[in-house]
Amino acid sequence: MSIDTGSILHVSMVGLFYLSVVIILWTICGSWLRKRWKQIYRDQQPEQTGLPNEVHQELHEASRRKIHDEHQMKAADYEERILRPREEARKAQVEKEFRRFAGPAWKGKGQPLGGLEDDDRGDLRRRQGGTSRDAAEARKLPEAATSSLAASEPQPKPKIVVTLPEEPAEETPEAVTVALRGLSTVKRRRFLKTAKVQVLLDWMVKQGYHPQLYTLFTNYPRTDLSTVTDQSLQEAGITHDVVVFVEERDAT
Repeated sequence: MSIDTGSILHVSMVGLFYLSVVIILWTICGSWLRKRWKQIYRDQQPEQTGLPNEVHQELHEASRRKIHDEHQMKAADYEERILRPREEARKAQVEKEFRRFAGPAWKGKGQPLGGLEDDDRGDLRRRQGGTSRDAAEARKLPEAATSSLAASEPQPKPKIVVTLPEEPAEETPEAVTVALRGLSTVKRRRFLKTAKVQVLLDWMVKQGYHPQLYTLFTNYPRTDLSTVTDQSLQEAGITHDVVVFVEERDAT
């Protein structure tokens, strides 16, 4: 069987021609499709057209922060409504069982030890030369000793009363809602943006947390609010509803 070289060359040339046509059409159509896709994408996002990258990043960060705060609020609300009552009910049941089993197993009128009745005890006390009242009088210290001891005792420090500003109405435009997430509870309250950060720490003290042992932190950005007590909430970055966390101070 002889191979016709001319036929093979002809078929090769035809194949190269069709391949070149396909490559040219693919290049033209691909360029057109890319331009069309970019145009459709720009039409779907008209609000971001022409904005610099810094603005895009700020919008993205603000959106992420808002979603994060919403999740924190939902988690705190779930803990307050579901987890906290469930834990308290469990503790109450455990305490009830403990009291039921730890109570006295036998109740009744007891008998004095030593085999002596009341009359015999009185005779014995009289034979010993006095009553229990006489012994108590003999054990009393002189008045001078008791007065000096009372003077040397340290006087209790006056109790500091913490007062909070009046809570603004719900429709007040310059107010923000702050959720105080403690170790086991979550409390919510509204404050004016012009109020000092110190009122949040006072609120924490009202909930029973000693300021020398605990402090407040914001989550994002993480800030120790006890370091910015002289700033207003707005100056400290609290311009919308936020969750603050009670945490123990470092031992150092």
